[in-house]
Amino acid sequence: MEKGMKWWKEGKLTNKKNTFEDYIYAAKYLIDNKYSSKGKIIRMGGSAGGLLMGAVVNQAPELFLGVIMAVPFVDSLTTNLDHSLPLTVGEFDEFGNAKDNKDHFKYIFSYAFSMSSSVMAASSILLSAKEAKSTRISFSIIKRTVLESVSTSWDKSDC
Repeated sequence: MEKGMKWWKEGKLTNKKNTFEDYIYAAKYLIDNKYSSKGKIIRMGGSAGGLLMGAVVNQAPELFLGVIMAVPFVDSLTTNLDHSLPLTVGEFDEFGNAKDNKDHFKYIFSYAFSMSSSVMAASSILLSAKEAKSTRISFSIIKRTVLESVSTSWDKSDC
C-alpha cells in the first residue's frame, strides 16, 4: 500500500471502481508520456487481479492489445452471493455483501466482468485455469466466461 491506508480504503466496497480507474489512468499515463502506444499494452492479473483485468477489458479496451487472466475472479457477483464459498464472507470488507445489501448487489453488478455485454474480442484474452481444482475460483466459471466472450465478440466476417 505505497499510497497509504486512506488510498487503499478509497478502492473498497462502493468505491471499488476507483481501482479500475486508477489502472486505466496508469495506462493512459504510459501512452501520453510515450512509454507505450494506444493498443500496444498487454496486461496480466490473477485471482482478484483478474477482477481488475476483467473490468478494465470492458471499460477501456482501446488502450490494450490483450490481457492474460490467470485463474481470474471473473464472476464476482455470483461468488459474492454464495456464502458457502471459502473466501466470500472473509472478503465482505473488500467487496461488500451482495446477498444481504441491495446497494452492494447493484454496485458489484455494475462492474462484474461476467455480467457485461461489452466483452473485448476473445482473441485478445487469454484465460488461465491452471488451478482447475481451486475452491476459490471455479473452473466452470472460467469456462463459461470464455464461451460467453467468444459468443459475444465473435465477428462472423472474420471467417
